[in-house]
Amino acid sequence: MAITSITEIKDIPSLDDYPDIQNAIEKHELVIFTGAGVSRLVGCKSWNDLASDLLKKCLELHLLNYHEFEVINNYSDQKKKISIAYGILKENNRKDFFEVFNNSLKYIENKNEKNIYDYLALLADTFVTTNSDDCFDQKFIESDIIYDFSFISKVIKHKLYHIHGVNKDENSLVFTSEQYLNRYNNRDSNGNKIKFLEFLNNLFSNYTVLFIGYGLAEFELLDYLTLKAKSNFTKRRHYALMPYYSFEKKIMEHDQLYYKTLNIQIIPYAKDINGYNQIIDIADKWSNKNNFLNCIDTELQSIFNKQKLVKKDCERILGIIYRNESFLRVFLSLCSRKPEFTPILLQYLYKNDFFKPERNCDFWIILEFLYIY
Repeated sequence: MAITSITEIKDIPSLDDYPDIQNAIEKHELVIFTGAGVSRLVGCKSWNDLASDLLKKCLELHLLNYHEFEVINNYSDQKKKISIAYGILKENNRKDFFEVFNNSLKYIENKNEKNIYDYLALLADTFVTTNSDDCFDQKFIESDIIYDFSFISKVIKHKLYHIHGVNKDENSLVFTSEQYLNRYNNRDSNGNKIKFLEFLNNLFSNYTVLFIGYGLAEFELLDYLTLKAKSNFTKRRHYALMPYYSFEKKIMEHDQLYYKTLNIQIIPYAKDINGYNQIIDIADKWSNKNNFLNCIDTELQSIFNKQKLVKKDCERILGIIYRNESFLRVFLSLCSRKPEFTPILLQYLYKNDFFKPERNCDFWIILEFLYIY
């Protein structure tokens, strides 16, 4: 699998230049792996900002003097800074850590602007993230959001995997050095093999992974992650959407030498005009060009061609229509052809809070479904 030769850095890279990704989409084998750069686009803070905020809290509480704050805040390792702040606050029996942590993950929604998650939801079936916020969670039913890896040893499609936990469950979070070591260790304290590493091996062996929202500084995490699954990285070509200025082709080529060792192909995009927000336009364009929408349409048609629906069918339908309103329109069209399916579907929609106002679902769409029912 040769690395694709890039002749120029475009505002919007063409998916046609990456047939492995197109092929993975059609086979439902593309996994999008999102980092902090994605959640920052909706208002969440970076790890650097979080680390600084935590140290400022320690300074404010007089648990650090200014000299100590200045020295520690200048460390380049964000995980180290967060670990120190966490340790200081814990030793002093302070509950401030999670208050600062949760404030850094607040989702800022602007109805007048494009939302990156609307487009990502149309690019692939399965997602993995190191982010602990819940910004993407609204696109998934609760049973499809995974953050407990006690019994998860392989990738199940259609899910969102929070591999470093979620802020609603403090015990699931991975942010200190000790927690990283525990999560990525081969064995637990009792000598049992840890399922999480089996999950990573399965992910990188059997799926094409596209990293979005990781800068060079944040790939320290991936260095650590890929070290544990490196032998399996070579079984598949993986990709990373990376920002450059349009004149930085040589810099990109030098960076590719590093990513090549991880079997990762850089997909460069030009940040000259929109900066990192350019990712949104790329996801928008890709979501309208790839074949994933056709795959979903075919899958829905297949389910509605059955004589009756079982629980698994209902759960899959819900998982699809949570993603995007366009899927919901297809769903309504199929319901009008098979109205006898609506009673059991109504039960599942209600059970999974589909009709709750906070979901911001179009009122007329809900009314149309109830009319069919």
